[in-house]
Amino acid sequence: MLFEFTMTQPFDNSWFTKFNWINDFDLTPYKGFSIDLIAPVGSDFNMTLTQWIPSNNTRGVDSQYRPLSYYLTPTGQPQTLTVPLTDFATNLVGGQFDFANLKDLTIVNFVPVGAQFVFTRITLLGDCSSSSSTAAAASASVTTGTKTSNSKLMHTNDAASMLFAAVLSCLALF
Repeated sequence: MLFEFTMTQPFDNSWFTKFNWINDFDLTPYKGFSIDLIAPVGSDFNMTLTQWIPSNNTRGVDSQYRPLSYYLTPTGQPQTLTVPLTDFATNLVGGQFDFANLKDLTIVNFVPVGAQFVFTRITLLGDCSSSSSTAAAASASVTTGTKTSNSKLMHTNDAASMLFAAVLSCLALF
């Protein structure tokens, strides 16, 4: 599967993915996630986890944002970004992020505008003591600037959502 989009304005520059089709995914069995990607030299973006409030059926307060550059320096070659969920434990107003009620993983502020980012796999990472099931992951190519797509995806305004199935990995990284 190949997915590409570009944003026409730097301020309208976001992409999100869900780990299931509903808005309430439980991240508590997991320790983190990894993204296999190709990011151009000098590029960056910010990541956040988006909260879901099931009692109101609404979006809650996002977790704090983390830049790609906090974890790695893009080389223009295939790399694996590994992110512990503990980095998102605090929300934007200083409260605790509720990992049991995730809406999505959102990536914003791709820079520079016009740069192409390629995501080949997103993997949820566990500690092998979880009974969560495994499934296949998907691929995506993201270009900042004009939106194009050759796959069946959900679109919301100028943000695109793509379902990535969870892949549980047994890693002792966290």
